[in-house]
Amino acid sequence: MSDQLRRSPGRPAAAKQDESLSTSERLLIGSAELFREKGYAGTTTRALSALAGIQNGSLYHHVGGKEDLLYRLCMGSLDDVGAVFSAIAAEDLDPVTRLEKLARGYLEQALNDRDRHATMLSEIRFLSPARRAEVVARRDANVAIVENSVRQAQEVGQVRSDIDAKYLTLALFNLLNWTIFWYNPDDELSEQAIAEILWSVFSLGVTGARPDGQGKAKG
Repeated sequence: MSDQLRRSPGRPAAAKQDESLSTSERLLIGSAELFREKGYAGTTTRALSALAGIQNGSLYHHVGGKEDLLYRLCMGSLDDVGAVFSAIAAEDLDPVTRLEKLARGYLEQALNDRDRHATMLSEIRFLSPARRAEVVARRDANVAIVENSVRQAQEVGQVRSDIDAKYLTLALFNLLNWTIFWYNPDDELSEQAIAEILWSVFSLGVTGARPDGQGKAKG
């Protein structure tokens, strides 16, 4: 996936004006933002065609249809997360360090790819059952990498074991995923700074360590 598709222009109109992109690329970029802002159901094929500067009937020639766009956006977002996770999982790291890198890598990828990622999270329900199952399976494969790291960290005593790894993993993704709905790239906090805050909040809860290193949290 090209960097141009990972980072959409500021507005859908910018995609229409970028002549370096193919029509299908402009449609993917613009549809991601429209789906995030207006929702899949609230985005018309006419609006999608207009942002790419094509006739409404030509949409199906370039991308197949509105659901095809949604499917490609969802799978593309998850495939890019999977690539980040696979690279980190291949490193020789202790479990909790790997878990931290996975969390930070996921958040930075999601914020860099905010339109596609938000679309994947909130609009997946509009996919056909077969396509939705495929997207869910890809998402679950990514989640399994993180859950495996949580379990490994529990086994060596780096993470609390009184809560099942499944639920610690879900808590981590819940913490990270909601960020994309309030993140503003124009605010003072960078993606890395937000990742630092969220990892600190999560890690202090799962390791039981206090910021000053004195004692452990109860429960």
